[in-house]
Amino acid sequence: MNILFADSQGVVRFGTINLAKSIVPEIHAFEANSHHYVCHILRTEDIDMLILNTDMCGDHSIAAISKFKSIKPTVRILLISTYTERVFASRLIEAGADDFINIRSSLDHFKTVILRFTQGVSHSSAPVGKSNSKSVNYPDQATGKWLIEKFSERERSVLAFLRNGVPLIEIARLLAIKPSTVSTYKNRIYNKLGVVNQRELTDLMSMAC
Repeated sequence: MNILFADSQGVVRFGTINLAKSIVPEIHAFEANSHHYVCHILRTEDIDMLILNTDMCGDHSIAAISKFKSIKPTVRILLISTYTERVFASRLIEAGADDFINIRSSLDHFKTVILRFTQGVSHSSAPVGKSNSKSVNYPDQATGKWLIEKFSERERSVLAFLRNGVPLIEIARLLAIKPSTVSTYKNRIYNKLGVVNQRELTDLMSMAC
Protein backbone atom coordinates (compact mmCIF):
# COMPACT_ATOMS: atom_id res chain seq x y z
CA MET A 1 0.00 0.00 0.00
CA ASN A 2 1.62 3.24 -1.18
CA ILE A 3 0.62 6.39 0.71
CA LEU A 4 1.79 9.89 -0.13
CA PHE A 5 2.05 12.20 2.90
CA ALA A 6 1.86 15.86 1.83
CA ASP A 7 2.64 18.68 4.25
CA SER A 8 4.94 21.68 4.00
CA GLN A 9 6.41 20.93 7.44
CA GLY A 10 8.86 18.03 7.68
CA VAL A 11 8.21 17.41 11.35
CA VAL A 12 4.47 17.08 10.68
CA ARG A 13 5.09 14.61 7.86
CA PHE A 14 7.41 12.62 10.14
CA GLY A 15 4.80 12.45 12.90
CA THR A 16 1.94 11.53 10.56
CA ILE A 17 3.97 8.82 8.83
CA ASN A 18 5.03 7.25 12.12
CA LEU A 19 1.48 7.39 13.44
CA ALA A 20 0.20 5.68 10.29
CA LYS A 21 2.92 3.02 10.40
CA SER A 22 2.13 2.28 14.04
CA ILE A 23 -1.40 1.40 12.88
CA VAL A 24 -0.65 -0.16 9.49
CA PRO A 25 3.03 -1.28 9.49
CA GLU A 26 3.01 -2.54 5.89
CA ILE A 27 2.45 0.86 4.25
CA HIS A 28 5.13 2.31 1.96
CA ALA A 29 5.42 6.05 2.62
CA PHE A 30 6.19 8.78 0.10
CA GLU A 31 6.61 12.44 1.05
CA ALA A 32 5.86 15.78 -0.61
CA ASN A 33 6.35 19.29 0.73
CA SER A 34 4.63 21.22 -2.05
CA HIS A 35 1.71 21.14 -4.47
CA HIS A 36 4.17 20.75 -7.38
CA TYR A 37 5.89 17.72 -5.83
CA VAL A 38 2.56 16.05 -5.06
CA CYS A 39 1.74 16.29 -8.77
CA HIS A 40 5.16 14.88 -9.66
CA ILE A 41 4.83 11.85 -7.38
CA LEU A 42 1.28 11.14 -8.51
CA ARG A 43 2.53 11.07 -12.09
CA THR A 44 5.58 8.90 -11.44
CA GLU A 45 4.61 6.53 -8.62
CA ASP A 46 1.79 4.06 -8.07
CA ILE A 47 0.13 5.94 -5.20
CA ASP A 48 -2.96 4.42 -3.58
CA MET A 49 -3.72 7.14 -1.04
CA LEU A 50 -2.86 10.78 -0.40
CA ILE A 51 -2.92 12.20 3.12
CA LEU A 52 -2.89 15.95 2.60
CA ASN A 53 -2.68 18.90 4.99
CA THR A 54 -4.87 21.54 3.33
CA ASP A 55 -2.73 24.35 4.81
CA MET A 56 -0.08 23.40 2.23
CA CYS A 57 -2.50 24.49 -0.50
CA GLY A 58 -3.43 27.83 1.10
CA ASP A 59 -6.67 29.23 -0.29
CA HIS A 60 -6.54 26.86 -3.27
CA SER A 61 -7.58 23.59 -1.64
CA ILE A 62 -10.48 22.89 -4.00
CA ALA A 63 -8.41 23.54 -7.11
CA ALA A 64 -5.56 21.41 -5.72
CA ILE A 65 -7.82 18.46 -4.95
CA SER A 66 -9.33 18.63 -8.43
CA LYS A 67 -5.85 18.75 -9.95
CA PHE A 68 -4.61 15.74 -7.97
CA LYS A 69 -7.69 13.75 -8.97
CA SER A 70 -7.25 14.68 -12.63
CA ILE A 71 -3.69 13.31 -12.52
CA LYS A 72 -4.65 10.10 -10.71
CA PRO A 73 -8.42 9.56 -10.57
CA THR A 74 -8.09 6.39 -8.47
CA VAL A 75 -6.14 7.97 -5.62
CA ARG A 76 -8.07 8.26 -2.36
CA ILE A 77 -7.55 11.54 -0.52
CA LEU A 78 -7.70 12.08 3.24
CA LEU A 79 -7.58 15.74 4.23
CA ILE A 80 -6.07 16.92 7.50
CA SER A 81 -7.14 20.49 8.06
CA THR A 82 -7.57 23.40 10.43
CA TYR A 83 -10.88 24.08 8.68
CA THR A 84 -14.05 23.46 10.67
CA GLU A 85 -15.65 20.22 9.53
CA ARG A 86 -19.13 21.64 10.13
CA VAL A 87 -18.56 24.26 7.45
CA PHE A 88 -15.92 22.96 5.08
CA ALA A 89 -15.97 19.15 4.96
CA SER A 90 -18.83 18.80 2.48
CA ARG A 91 -17.34 21.44 0.20
CA LEU A 92 -13.96 19.72 0.08
CA ILE A 93 -15.42 16.24 -0.34
CA GLU A 94 -17.54 17.49 -3.21
CA ALA A 95 -14.30 18.67 -4.82
CA GLY A 96 -12.99 15.11 -4.83
CA ALA A 97 -11.61 14.34 -1.37
CA ASP A 98 -12.68 11.05 0.20
CA ASP A 99 -12.46 11.94 3.88
CA PHE A 100 -11.70 14.81 6.22
CA ILE A 101 -10.37 15.23 9.74
CA ASN A 102 -9.77 18.35 11.77
CA ILE A 103 -6.17 18.69 12.96
CA ARG A 104 -7.39 19.38 16.51
CA SER A 105 -9.05 15.95 16.76
CA SER A 106 -7.94 13.58 19.49
CA LEU A 107 -5.14 11.09 18.86
CA ASP A 108 -7.58 8.19 19.21
CA HIS A 109 -9.83 9.75 16.56
CA PHE A 110 -6.84 10.22 14.25
CA LYS A 111 -5.93 6.54 14.65
CA THR A 112 -9.48 5.43 13.95
CA VAL A 113 -9.77 7.59 10.84
CA ILE A 114 -6.42 6.46 9.41
CA LEU A 115 -7.14 2.79 10.09
CA ARG A 116 -10.58 2.92 8.48
CA PHE A 117 -9.29 5.01 5.60
CA THR A 118 -6.62 2.42 4.77
CA GLN A 119 -9.39 -0.17 4.88
CA GLY A 120 -11.38 1.80 2.32
CA VAL A 121 -13.97 3.13 4.75
CA SER A 122 -14.69 6.84 5.12
CA HIS A 123 -15.06 8.03 8.67
CA SER A 124 -15.57 11.81 8.42
CA SER A 125 -17.61 13.27 11.24
CA ALA A 126 -19.30 15.44 8.63
CA PRO A 127 -19.84 13.29 5.53
CA VAL A 128 -21.71 14.73 2.58
CA GLY A 129 -25.43 14.54 3.04
CA LYS A 130 -25.24 13.29 6.64
CA SER A 131 -24.30 16.36 8.65
CA ASN A 132 -26.62 17.28 11.48
CA SER A 133 -25.62 20.94 11.34
CA LYS A 134 -27.53 23.47 9.30
CA SER A 135 -26.74 23.39 5.61
CA VAL A 136 -24.48 26.06 4.23
CA ASN A 137 -24.96 27.42 0.73
CA TYR A 138 -22.15 28.94 -1.28
CA PRO A 139 -22.02 31.97 -3.58
CA ASP A 140 -22.91 31.38 -7.20
CA GLN A 141 -19.65 32.28 -8.91
CA ALA A 142 -21.30 33.04 -12.25
CA THR A 143 -24.36 35.06 -11.23
CA GLY A 144 -23.93 36.10 -7.61
CA LYS A 145 -27.57 35.10 -7.13
CA TRP A 146 -26.87 33.46 -3.78
CA LEU A 147 -25.39 36.64 -2.32
CA ILE A 148 -28.35 38.70 -3.47
CA GLU A 149 -30.86 36.30 -1.93
CA LYS A 150 -28.95 35.53 1.25
CA PHE A 151 -28.01 39.02 2.38
CA SER A 152 -29.53 42.45 2.51
CA GLU A 153 -27.81 45.23 0.58
CA ARG A 154 -26.18 46.56 3.75
CA GLU A 155 -25.02 43.08 4.79
CA ARG A 156 -23.40 42.63 1.38
CA SER A 157 -21.56 45.92 1.86
CA VAL A 158 -20.27 44.84 5.28
CA LEU A 159 -19.34 41.37 3.98
CA ALA A 160 -17.25 42.92 1.20
CA PHE A 161 -15.13 44.67 3.82
CA LEU A 162 -15.06 41.78 6.32
CA ARG A 163 -13.76 39.26 3.79
CA ASN A 164 -10.80 41.56 3.16
CA GLY A 165 -10.01 41.93 6.85
CA VAL A 166 -11.10 45.56 7.24
CA PRO A 167 -11.49 46.41 10.98
CA LEU A 168 -14.99 47.07 12.31
CA ILE A 169 -14.19 50.67 13.23
CA GLU A 170 -12.95 51.37 9.70
CA ILE A 171 -16.04 49.73 8.18
CA ALA A 172 -18.21 51.93 10.37
CA ARG A 173 -16.36 55.02 9.16
CA LEU A 174 -16.58 54.03 5.50
CA LEU A 175 -20.30 53.24 5.71
CA ALA A 176 -21.10 56.14 8.05
CA ILE A 177 -22.72 53.90 10.67
CA LYS A 178 -21.99 53.07 14.31
CA PRO A 179 -19.39 50.37 15.15
CA SER A 180 -22.07 48.57 17.18
CA THR A 181 -24.24 48.42 14.07
CA VAL A 182 -21.36 46.93 12.07
CA SER A 183 -20.90 44.36 14.82
CA THR A 184 -24.58 43.42 14.54
CA TYR A 185 -24.26 42.97 10.78
CA LYS A 186 -21.11 40.92 11.27
CA ASN A 187 -22.89 38.56 13.68
CA ARG A 188 -25.75 38.13 11.20
CA ILE A 189 -23.31 37.35 8.40
CA TYR A 190 -21.40 34.81 10.50
CA ASN A 191 -24.67 33.12 11.46
CA LYS A 192 -25.92 32.92 7.86
CA LEU A 193 -22.61 31.51 6.62
CA GLY A 194 -22.16 29.13 9.54
CA VAL A 195 -18.71 30.49 10.48
CA VAL A 196 -17.42 31.56 13.87
CA ASN A 197 -14.42 33.79 13.14
CA GLN A 198 -12.57 35.86 10.55
CA ARG A 199 -10.35 32.95 9.45
CA GLU A 200 -13.34 30.76 8.64
CA LEU A 201 -15.06 33.61 6.79
CA THR A 202 -11.97 34.33 4.69
CA ASP A 203 -11.39 30.65 3.91
CA LEU A 204 -15.03 30.06 3.01
CA MET A 205 -15.22 33.00 0.64
CA SER A 206 -11.88 32.08 -0.95
CA MET A 207 -13.03 28.52 -1.50
CA ALA A 208 -16.34 29.64 -2.94
CA CYS A 209 -14.89 32.00 -5.52
